[in-house]
Amino acid sequence: MDFESVAKAVTAVATPIAALVGVASRRKRLRNEIRENLALAEELQKNTILNEHTPVAVWLYGRIALDVAKLTGQPLGVPKKPIPKGSVVAAAVISAGFGWWAYFINRGGFVWYSVFPGSVSVLMLISILGMTTNREIPDAGQGSDQQDPEGEEAGVAEEVSGLPAEEAA
Repeated sequence: MDFESVAKAVTAVATPIAALVGVASRRKRLRNEIRENLALAEELQKNTILNEHTPVAVWLYGRIALDVAKLTGQPLGVPKKPIPKGSVVAAAVISAGFGWWAYFINRGGFVWYSVFPGSVSVLMLISILGMTTNREIPDAGQGSDQQDPEGEEAGVAEEVSGLPAEEAA
């Protein structure tokens, strides 16, 4: 046994144990990275050439913001609906069954009525594609159809009288 293999074995055993104890936990590493990146960003702000001619400080501040969001458990990106796994599996099974049926009908040569099970199979594949893409949850406050019908009347009353809607009524 050489020293390198012993060192790898000790590292392989010690790393998970240290993570359990909290010595080298991911949160601690992330805090240290944030601290180091903040210090580096301050140094980059002092350097006029890098500050004026490159967006490196902006990139670093963006990285720091992402790391802080990860550390605090904030959701990153656009929220998405979960993939309906049961429906995807059911559609895959149906697609495979109808696809096999179309293949079985056509095993000796093309038969026109094999188009029907083949079409069902293709439609199931399209439904799987629909279930796994475009899962973003729309913003509730962004739609114009979300207006309060009384809000328009209150705005008109405020414009006419110059008083807030409660006093104008």
